[in-house]
Amino acid sequence: MDARPIGIFDSGMGGVSLLRDAMMLLPTENFIYYGDNLNAPYGDRTEEEILALTENSADFLLQLGVKALVIACNTATSASINVLRKRLDVPVISVEPAIKPACEIPGDGKIFMLATAASYRALQERMPDPQRVLNFGISGIVARIESGIVADDAFDDIFDAYLAPYHGMKADGIVLGCTHYIFIARAVERYFKKHFCGECRLF
Repeated sequence: MDARPIGIFDSGMGGVSLLRDAMMLLPTENFIYYGDNLNAPYGDRTEEEILALTENSADFLLQLGVKALVIACNTATSASINVLRKRLDVPVISVEPAIKPACEIPGDGKIFMLATAASYRALQERMPDPQRVLNFGISGIVARIESGIVADDAFDDIFDAYLAPYHGMKADGIVLGCTHYIFIARAVERYFKKHFCGECRLF
């Protein structure tokens, strides 16, 4: 057995949820988690900045001897995954928002895709159902989570800034397009149930 660790990288604390799941699925593996809190959030940076930061973090984990690299950040994935897979000699695994399974659920309501501003740009080009999916590049959520704010009612002002024009619409699904957003899943669900109709199922 290869005892070298698996490296998991995120722009901050968002990937901790993925690390938890990986430890449960692979209990005999060793892991190194690296969160680039110093430069978080990545979502409002340019693609060039995100690529440079992600490459630096990947190189750091490779110096620690990881046998595989997991990019647990949708924003970093969108800007760097192709470059890293060509450049690195270890497997590079990425995460993607669950847009496709969300679009597969029946219904005539919209699918709300909540992403960071940087992820929004990449995701906009490959929407499986652009007529059904409403894609939002939202600023401010990650920075607030990184500062330790996760209360259910602590994000209504940010949601209002982007979603208020759509209040009352039918929402079949909401895709959490950033690994940080899992920490405020209840806040998202609460907001949508208050302002939208439909199933409002989280992905």
